[in-house]
Amino acid sequence: MRWHKQHYAPNSSILVVVGDTSLEEIQPLVQRIFAKPPRLTDLTPANPAPSPVYEGERTITQFLDTPFPRLQMAINTPSLATATDSLDM
Repeated sequence: MRWHKQHYAPNSSILVVVGDTSLEEIQPLVQRIFAKPPRLTDLTPANPAPSPVYEGERTITQFLDTPFPRLQMAINTPSLATATDSLDM
């Protein structure tokens, strides 16, 4: 919870809206939701651990019988199993 309180706030967030909508339709909802949480006054930049270096491209291609086309991407992220402080999660 400590990490969440230190880093999650409207002024440290990026919102992506995808779908059949318009700015006029979504803006009142976004303002209602993001206007209430307090803004962070002391934004501390994240200090991520260095990523491992991989040689060359790593890909997996699968052909699945799905009703719609889709693209899945994965990004290496730190594991909860290797966290040094459980309160930081």
